[in-house]
Amino acid sequence: MDFTFNDDLLTFREAMSRFLMTEAAPEMLREVWETDAGRSPELRGKLAEQGLTALSVPEDCGGLGMDDVAWSLMTQELGYYAIPDSLADTAYVSAGLIKALPAGTHDREALLGRIADGSVRIAVGPQRLDRVADAASADLLLLPHGEAVHLLPRVDVGQQQQV
Repeated sequence: MDFTFNDDLLTFREAMSRFLMTEAAPEMLREVWETDAGRSPELRGKLAEQGLTALSVPEDCGGLGMDDVAWSLMTQELGYYAIPDSLADTAYVSAGLIKALPAGTHDREALLGRIADGSVRIAVGPQRLDRVADAASADLLLLPHGEAVHLLPRVDVGQQQQV
C-alpha cells in the first residue's frame, strides 16, 4: 500500500480544514456539545455536501472512491477541530464493510449511495446496545454476532431489547 499523500489528497485536506475552520468554530461546537444529542444534523449535512461522506464509497455508487490514506488525513482534521460526530462510523467503517460485499448483494449499491450523499447514519458497535455510541441517532446499526456482522434498522434492535 502506498502511504504517500498525493496532490489531490492534500488539496482535499486543505479544503476540509478551511471548511471546518469556518463552519465548526469553537463557539458553535460548544453549543452543540451542550445539546441533549451532542450532535448537529446541520453540520453533518454540510460535511456531506463537502464530500466527506462520499470519500471511500466507490465512484460507481456516487462516491469519490478514495482509500484509507485519504481517511488518515480526514480523521486528523476531524480530530483537530474536535468534531462531535460519528461520521467515520458511517462513511469509513460501514462503507468499507459494505463495499467489500459482492456487487448486487442486498441493496449494496443503494446503501453505498445513501452513505455517499449523507442520507443515512450508521452506528457501529459491540453486541451490547448500551455500548454503541450514537445508536439513538442512527438509522442503522452495524453489530457483530459470532463471526458475522449484521446491519439492522435501529427500530428493530430497540424492540428486541425490550423483550
